[in-house]
Amino acid sequence: MSKLKLDFTDDAQFEEMLRENLPDTPPNSIALDVTPWRNAMNRILVGLVLCSVTFQFLGLHYFLPTVGMFLLLLGFRTLRNENACFKACWIFTMIRVAIGFYALIINATIYQMHVAESAMNQALSITSALLLVATCFCFWYGLKLIRQRTGVPFKTSAAGALIWWYITMLVLGMLRLGNLFVAVVYVLLFVLIVYCIYKQSYELDYVGYELHSAPVKISNGKLVGILLLVLLVGIGGAYAFGGKYPMDWQQVDPYEHAQVEEIKAELIQKGFPENILADMTAEDIAACEGALRIVVEEEMPDKGETEDSRAFLKITSIGVELPNDEWKLLHHFQWTKNPGFPGTECFLVFPAYEAYPSGGEMVADAILLGDYSGRVLYDKDETRMQSSYHTLNEQIYVTNPMWSMAGESTECFATFSMPRNGSNCRGYVSYTIRQTDTEANISSWANYIHQTTKLVYPAYTAEEYRKQGLYYSLSSYKPFWMVQEQMIFWENEEGLVTPNGVIDTK
Repeated sequence: MSKLKLDFTDDAQFEEMLRENLPDTPPNSIALDVTPWRNAMNRILVGLVLCSVTFQFLGLHYFLPTVGMFLLLLGFRTLRNENACFKACWIFTMIRVAIGFYALIINATIYQMHVAESAMNQALSITSALLLVATCFCFWYGLKLIRQRTGVPFKTSAAGALIWWYITMLVLGMLRLGNLFVAVVYVLLFVLIVYCIYKQSYELDYVGYELHSAPVKISNGKLVGILLLVLLVGIGGAYAFGGKYPMDWQQVDPYEHAQVEEIKAELIQKGFPENILADMTAEDIAACEGALRIVVEEEMPDKGETEDSRAFLKITSIGVELPNDEWKLLHHFQWTKNPGFPGTECFLVFPAYEAYPSGGEMVADAILLGDYSGRVLYDKDETRMQSSYHTLNEQIYVTNPMWSMAGESTECFATFSMPRNGSNCRGYVSYTIRQTDTEANISSWANYIHQTTKLVYPAYTAEEYRKQGLYYSLSSYKPFWMVQEQMIFWENEEGLVTPNGVIDTK
């Protein structure tokens, strides 16, 4: 192989050749390696901004702080061997990243609202906030140590002001003080402080401060990749294992109705649907003994102009008249086709004994006797499976939908999760009332809330969808839908009447 021979007459000719062939400024990739101080400071300052000023839409209040914590971690990772204060900043940031990952993963489970109210979660939130203040303090003191060691007279006042900015924000947040004007002023102050820190730290880079990056075995890119993988696996596991209620599915005893066959035959003769009797427990069938009249209303909810899963849901409401002005009311749902059950479901009842305002007082036309009852079922091959609801109870809660006044509401919530591959999924809720005004009508509402997708972040349940009035949201993305069906009937001079006409003459 031939060798290239270079022959220069003097050093001046060689230097001239170098000046002609080298670029005016080195590429950024090289510049960042030779000026690690500027690179680290830029990451820290941008990270502080992203962790402090967020936007409450499009999930940015989750995404931006996460990116900010990554930048802080990488910035202090470079500086951690410069002095003890910067190393403390790096350790504090690692702890905050772990707390942030925990919160992001918990948010992917249906238990996130309960966890948010727990003492442990509040302690973690306070710890993360205090660690951020401690990080700012160590950052400020670390800059002072560099100034003492190098003798470069750059200022650290802006970093000190950042500490008081965070402390003031924590106090205002805990006391729930402030308004839009205060928020705008504090954002502007924060931007000014960060800009001053940038200008003051640039003085070190300008005078040629030499910083040797801490040695690493894993590059920054690989570290970020590993952290993102851990986060995504955690969120995926939370969706897979924390997105549904635990249900106790058991095979239905084929002889469970052996003791109530006569009552079943009598109810069928009076018009009670046989398929719904087959879904009822023996106790609920026995409670219908001595039935006088039966009201049955079957509805397929209005699916509107779109062909969605509403078309597969059938709701049947039944009223069984008993002696002593008592009525056993039952709401039954059945899916004619499996729509997919990615999360939680809720079948709730607005009861017939709910009080209403009249003459300045709250009055009710009926009273509740006993407790609510019911169960959910599905078919697995040739086997009928059944389970109790995850919860089945009456709740009084304050409603606050977007376009109406807040007020108390009494409803029975039956919450559950269905298996992904079950067929003929169905269930019912039943309760018994005694009329205190026999001339008043009986009106009982059945509301079904169905979850259509698993992609709900932060995750929430069908029950929370109802209680928080999320169906009033202006967003076009609605991972739940709700349908309402009413059973109403009354007694008049013609007999027992429903909106569809007279069903039983006197």
